[in-house]
Order: sequence, then structure tokens, then C-alpha cells
Amino acid sequence: MKYIYLICFIFYSCCALVNTSKTSKKEDCCIERYDSLYKNNVCLYLDEMPEFNNFKETFNESILKKIDMKNVLLENYTYKISFVIDTNGLIQVPRITNKHFSDYNEFEKRLLTSIANIKGWSVGKCGNKKKPVLLNYTLKL
Repeated sequence: MKYIYLICFIFYSCCALVNTSKTSKKEDCCIERYDSLYKNNVCLYLDEMPEFNNFKETFNESILKKIDMKNVLLENYTYKISFVIDTNGLIQVPRITNKHFSDYNEFEKRLLTSIANIKGWSVGKCGNKKKPVLLNYTLKL
């Protein structure tokens, strides 16, 4: 009976080591996945995540300032958007979460175009290495 416990313990320990080495990339300090819109790998988390550095206004205020609101009737809309902050601190491929591009209405297309033109993000870093990062953001209009 002692041997069964010993064998189970060794087996469990080996499995735990194998799983840890597959999921965590400590040398990269970045969990990556392929983004089909960006057509490259992006990080989901970094040691140093990008931040919006416009001290005059928040990211939400910047979006509201840039967006063309003509012919739009809004009643407390909330959009879940995601976008990539590239290695230059620019927004790339903004999209509405769980909605295909072909289903966007005209306002949503204008919204995403406005978001893509907002500058002021710091670059995501892993150590001293710049990495593209996929960010999720809830926008309340």
C-alpha cells in the first residue's frame, strides 16, 4: 500500500511539472496567443502593462471627444471592446467583443475608427523587451 501512495505521488509530481512548463513562460513573462486580426502573437498579460498617459483626460473621455455622434441616439450604451497596443504604443485592430465585423452598424464602425486614432498609450514590456498586448475595455456612452 505504501508503494501505491509513493507511485501516485511521483506520478502527480511529474504531471504538475510538465503542466507548469507548458503554460508559463517565465523567460518571456508573457502569456501569448495568436490574434487572427492582428495576424501575429499578442500577450494577454505582461509585467509592465500599457497605460493611457494622457493626463488631460481619461481614455473614455478621449473616445467621446473623437467620435462623430451625428445622427446617433444613445441611451446608456455599453460596448465591450478589445484592441492591441503594439510595440510603438499605437492602437491596432480595435473590435467589439463577440461581434463579427460584418455585423457592425455605421455608428460602431465610426466608434472603432475613432478608437484606432487615439494616441497616448505606453508600450507593454516584459523586462526591457517591448511586446504587443491585447487589452479589453468596457466603454460606457
